[in-house]
Amino acid sequence: MERYIASAVVALALSVFVSFTAFAGPAEDCRQQLRVGDEEQILKACTAAIRLNGNDAEAYALRGNAYALRLRSKSSAKDLDLALADFDKAIALNAKIPSFYYGRADAYANRASIMGDELTAEKKGYYEKAVAALDQAIGLQPSYAAAYKRRALVNGYLKRQDAMIADYKKVLEYDPNDSITQSMLRAYGVIK
Repeated sequence: MERYIASAVVALALSVFVSFTAFAGPAEDCRQQLRVGDEEQILKACTAAIRLNGNDAEAYALRGNAYALRLRSKSSAKDLDLALADFDKAIALNAKIPSFYYGRADAYANRASIMGDELTAEKKGYYEKAVAALDQAIGLQPSYAAAYKRRALVNGYLKRQDAMIADYKKVLEYDPNDSITQSMLRAYGVIK
């Protein structure tokens, strides 16, 4: 089940960034590479876009997303730092884009998810930071179903069942056909 959830999280992160960052400009190659899913190529393309335009918030966010995805395979604290620095820069350039906060949350959650099964204080801290970033994303776009879904997953990891269920219900409010959310609510006996 956890492997299924992890795969769903990666797919969700990719779809969020491809759909919510649909601006024109030098970051187009970043988006193209993101669709392919090769983190190293995304990093190269986004770094090139940033060199062309150091004020391209989307390029920073896309590169941050690549570092966040790479956290799953390489488990590097350096990748977390790089991802967060890129999301911080993207947010500094344009603080009104909810997916930038989602990406920051994804980086924290990815780092926590590779720290073993026990909920240590450090792991809990990363999850708490992910929740805070998702709160910001939802504050900017209250109908952001993907952010509710990610927050539900994180609340599940934090063993906050009531908050998790409330977030899953919000997902269905904005995306009633979300089959993964329906399955999760069925598993908890909330829907039939």
